[in-house]
Order: sequence, then C-alpha cells, then structure tokens
Amino acid sequence: MNRQPHDTDAMAELRAMLRGPNNAPMKTRAPVDHRDVMLATTLVDRSGLAADIAAWRAESTTASNPLGGGRPPVIDDRAMLSLLVLMALEDSPMLVSNAAAIVAYRLTDESKELLGIDAEPAKFPDWYARAWRALHRLLDVVDPFPINRALGGDRRTAMTKAQFAKVVANREPAECARRQERLDELANRLLEATHTLLSRDVRRRYKGNSSMDATKVATFGKRGTTKKSNFASIEPDAAFYKREGDHRHDSGPAKQLSWAWEAHLAVQAANSPDEPADFPLLITAIAFDKPGHNIAANAMKLYTSMKRRNHPVGLVIADRAYLPGAKQEELQLPLRALGHGSVHDYKGTELGVTGGYAGSILVEGKFYCPSMPQPLIDASLDFREGRISDEVRLDRVEQRRRYELRPKALPDADGAQRLMCPAVGPSATVDCPLRPRRTRPGRTRIEVTPEHPDRICTNNTSVTVPVTIGAKYRQTFPFGTAEWAGWYGLRNTIESINGLAKDGSRGGLEDPTRRRVRGYTAQYLFTTLLAMAVNVRKIDAFLDRQPAAELKAAKKARRARRKRKAETLDSYLPDNVAPGANAGDPPVP
Repeated sequence: MNRQPHDTDAMAELRAMLRGPNNAPMKTRAPVDHRDVMLATTLVDRSGLAADIAAWRAESTTASNPLGGGRPPVIDDRAMLSLLVLMALEDSPMLVSNAAAIVAYRLTDESKELLGIDAEPAKFPDWYARAWRALHRLLDVVDPFPINRALGGDRRTAMTKAQFAKVVANREPAECARRQERLDELANRLLEATHTLLSRDVRRRYKGNSSMDATKVATFGKRGTTKKSNFASIEPDAAFYKREGDHRHDSGPAKQLSWAWEAHLAVQAANSPDEPADFPLLITAIAFDKPGHNIAANAMKLYTSMKRRNHPVGLVIADRAYLPGAKQEELQLPLRALGHGSVHDYKGTELGVTGGYAGSILVEGKFYCPSMPQPLIDASLDFREGRISDEVRLDRVEQRRRYELRPKALPDADGAQRLMCPAVGPSATVDCPLRPRRTRPGRTRIEVTPEHPDRICTNNTSVTVPVTIGAKYRQTFPFGTAEWAGWYGLRNTIESINGLAKDGSRGGLEDPTRRRVRGYTAQYLFTTLLAMAVNVRKIDAFLDRQPAAELKAAKKARRARRKRKAETLDSYLPDNVAPGANAGDPPVP
C-alpha cells in the first residue's frame, strides 16, 4: 500500500510534485518534468485500476468478443492511463496525438522506465498508432455502448438511422450493463486517488456535506439526430441539451439547444455555513449520461459510490431537478436510507401545503399544526408573486417554528419518527383550546381549531409518522429561514467547480475540439480526467495556504500519537518495578 504524505517533508515533496520547474503552475512544456510523470503514475497506482482492468478484460474475452490475446502491448493500461492523467494535469488537449508526442519527444528514459514503456527509439507515426491502440484497448473493456462499424457503415461518416438501430439491436444488454458498472467504478476510483494526496488528518476534517449538480459536456460532432434527417449524429448515443429545467429535450433542434452529454458531479461542502472549510472542497463522485436522462439513478450512483469508498454522510444540497424533482422511491428515500439529510428549493407549484398526516399539514418540507394561520402557510408563495416583501416573508417563515411539530424521539430503524403537537409538553410553543392547560407568556394562542380534530390534536403524546409520508418534499431545515438560506448557499460550491471545469484555458468541457475521440466512454473518461485535474489544482492551492506553524504543530501531534501506548496496569507500576514483573520478583536496582 502506498504511504500517505503525513509530515511536512512529505508535504513539501508533494507540493514540488504538483508544481513544475521553478515552482510554476504546470503547463504544456518539453520535456516533461519527471515529477509530473511521478504524480500521474502515483494517482493511477493508488487507484489500483491496472490490475482490475486486466481482470475485466479476461472476464469479457470470449470467442465472439476477443478483447485479449496477442503479444504484450508497448503501451499497457497503466501507462496509457498515466499519459491521459498527465495530459489533464498539464492542461493539454485530450488527443491521441498529444499522448504520442509525449512518448516520442518529451519523456526522459527515466520517465519511460517509470511508465514501463520501452525506451527504444521510434518515429512519431509508430507511437501514434501504439497510443491509439492502447486507448481503444482500454476503452473496449469498459464501453457500455459499443458501435460495430461493420454494422454501421464507414467509421469516418455518420450512420443512417437504420444502421444505428441495427447497432443498438446488436448490443448485449447484460454485457453492456456490466461494462457500465466497470466504467463508473473506473471513473470514481480515479477521482478517489486525488483525495489520497491529502494527509489523513485533512481528509478527516470533512464531515460529509455535499452539493450535486449536472454540467453539460459538449460533443465534437455538434449536429444532433433530428426527426427530419435520415442520418444519425456522428455521436449517436448523445442527446439534445437545453439550459432550462432538467436539461432534457427530445424533439428537433432549436437555437437554444445543443447536442451533448451531461456529467453529474458531487462536490464536498463546508461543515458549517458560518465558517469556511479547513479542507479543499474536492469533487467526490461522477456519473455520466444523456442530458436530463435518469436523473435520480445518476444521483444515486454518486452517493452509492461515495458510500462504498467510505465517505462520511451528511447533508445533500441540490437543485430542483434532483430534489424534490425526483420520485421519492428513486432518490429521496434511498438517500435517507444511506443516512443523508437534504437541503433544497421548491417550484412555485410546490409551495404551501403539499400533504399531511394524522391531521397535521406538510408545508415546504416540515409538519405543522393544522391551525397554523394562512398568511404563514402562504408566506413563500406570496413573496414569489410579489404580494409581500422579503422582510415580511422572512418574519412569517420564522413564525412558523411555533406551529411546527416537535420530535419526541429520534427516527427508528425504519425511519419512522414520533412527532408531538406543539401544544404538548413542557416545551410547548402554543396554547390550544383542544389541550386545556395553564397559559404561559410567550406562547402563541390558537384561536381556530379543526372542526374534526385528528390524532395529532387528540393523542396524549405523539403520532408516529412513517418515513414515506411526504418524503418527496421533506428536508432538514425549515424552508426559507435564515438557517436554511445559510446551508443552501453552500450549493455555490458546485457552481464554482462547474466554472473551473468549463474554463477554456483549463481543458474546458465547452470546447469539444480538445476531446476529439468519439463515443460515450471516451468522453466520460476525459471528463473524469478533467475533474481530477480540478481536484489536484485545488489541493495544490490548499497546500500553499497552509501556514508553516500549522504543519509543524500537526507533525508534533502525530509524533505524540505514535509514541502513545495503550494504557495497561503496567502504567501504574512503581518506578523501580520493571513492567511485567511478577509479585515477589526483586526490585530493579
């Protein structure tokens, strides 16, 4: 197992590895600094993917699917992945020609040896052919959408719709599903490798809050498959993207549409909205699909992968396409089963009362007394429609807290929770005629009660609310309050990451000319590599900000922990008695 950089010397070495000559940020240059190659191979090796790719290839190799065999490649899987990582880290376009140029012109013999590439001289066209074969040999193992050009015509031109339909019909669903799982695993383990560049102490500062969103990945072939044309797009597995809503658009092109893929990203968020994070906010997971397709399934890919990689659970902050837009059985309940809370917004049609249970009403994610005044129920809707100011809205949503049902206990193993009427118990916030008791100053007086009171108004203590009731709209904090706004503001984390990934000078997802290899699998892999580069840059910036004193103190604390022994009875022996001495042994002189 690779050792982690825990002390100041290792941090300095890592910083040197992250930066190019003269401590300048990495950029395209010749020759490639050996430290850059070391960083790329370190990330690939820590992912542990080379051995698994070989195993996957062996699993998929059959007489009808000959992925293996032949003599050993000059550029193997580990070397090809390392070259791709290297190009992403130095902001080079993800082109086979660039990979070939690195090997042909830019690597020292020492770097070639580290990559496991034979140092014998060869011409650029030979290295291009080898790099092309190495890339596609890797992609074939994990490609869930293979295109058999024998069925689909000339690879240099677009297929007809009939030819593409034949390609799709020829795909084996079970094998495609297995390759999709492999591809998701490959992408997320590459991302996880970047996290290992941080010391364990820094990684443990993160407590599990995250933001998720989807970002467009433009295709090199811009022309989409339209209803009027007889031809499929040169990227036939992609789809139309629109900026608004859930980004999905299934009908013909328009000025506001583009042919694209979509990357779903989960990004770390701060532990509190009141204090800046003391760790870099890294991309933790990725999924890839057509725009607006399978939103809930892709979101669950992110958080299932994070769970498998032992990331902590916390709040999930997302836009309305995910929460509450998804079906609760597909996203909200699975997220809650994993242990996550949620923070999200609502559409206008989702404001006000959206359900209830046992006589209570569900208003914007929380259960309330049925006698809560209508102006408080309508506070968010009235503000959006311009009937009240934001100051009035905030005052009203804060007043809702008095009518909110209070938990009597934590949720049980099935997620059900006992909730109490706000007029019950010593911490009651309202006085209600249905529950006669001595009034107290500070409590809100309920004047109008339900004509036919239900269990929330008649039970002596509490009502058990099943986890499925209102799960689509429920969230952790009262919607619209200052508390909610602080947590929802952490969603800006994902927006800043999207901006970095789209930066044209940094490999930009909006510039498909930098990612010319066609196909879903290549574009998924390249997008993952760009996300890795974003993480490495953020780690580099974080390390530069760490004060020397803080690193020194951390080093001292780690040394103290290593020296500390488990407490035993030997700790209580007199000074002149050797540890482990039996009663009756002579004292140590």
